[in-house]
Amino acid sequence: MTPDALSSGFRRFALDFYAAPGAEAALLALQEAAGWDVVLALYGLWRAGGGEALGPEEARKAADLAEEWTTRVVRPLRAVRREMKTGFRLLPPEDSEAARREVKALELAMELRLIGWLEALPLPRTPWAEASEALALANLRALGAASDRAGGDLEALARLWEVWRRA
Repeated sequence: MTPDALSSGFRRFALDFYAAPGAEAALLALQEAAGWDVVLALYGLWRAGGGEALGPEEARKAADLAEEWTTRVVRPLRAVRREMKTGFRLLPPEDSEAARREVKALELAMELRLIGWLEALPLPRTPWAEASEALALANLRALGAASDRAGGDLEALARLWEVWRRA
């Protein structure tokens, strides 16, 4: 699997889940309030959707990868994009907005690259009988512990996942 595989199962899941009613707000609240990486949270949910439990070692590998990439690449791009919302006083507003959209596209491209890398991580088979809210919550807790981000309303996100999965 290449890091930028555009047709990956995780990528499809992430884009579909993010578009589900209430998901964007829940994920961004987790990001802003508790410092979570949205891609990492989606990874835990995606693995739960496949009935796969993340153990401490797998969660640590995923959290370390996400933390390094997000800290060094994604967050700086996000900061620039947010700063650009106010525009540049020496540029026409339409040029300033066009530049901001380009930075936003690059930020998304870098998150999609992370999705490819996370999907390619080896995962020992620790299957559960069925995908469930409990497994989603267990994966989110494992990732939270591995990334020192145990805060946030993980239960609400796991419930949202369960509702989305049944839709």
